Amino acid sequence: MCLRGKVLKYRDKRKELITDIEKDENDEETLVEKIRTLLIIKSTSFIKTDYYRVCKQAHLEGIVKKFGLKLDKLGENLHENYKKKNEIDQNPIESLATCKEFICKQFPNT
Repeated sequence: MCLRGKVLKYRDKRKELITDIEKDENDEETLVEKIRTLLIIKSTSFIKTDYYRVCKQAHLEGIVKKFGLKLDKLGENLHENYKKKNEIDQNPIESLATCKEFICKQFPNT
């Protein structure tokens, strides 16, 4: 179920609870139990938001491509226990100018 569907379902159940409270059909314990079950929303996508995913959603992999170590070279370094150290490829453009391209809502300032 998509997020929009979950939100709509949550709103409908919330409206039902409010009408139940207004009608005073249920006692307090059952209402509390309904609210507890309603608040247990199975959404692992919200919990698993880490720094990597935030940067990935902001499309910051472009900075890594310009200033970071390429994946194959990182693999070589790890495979050889950093005996063969591959150097990081530097972009000929100034880093501040390149970073300005990647300013977005998640990372508004430099």
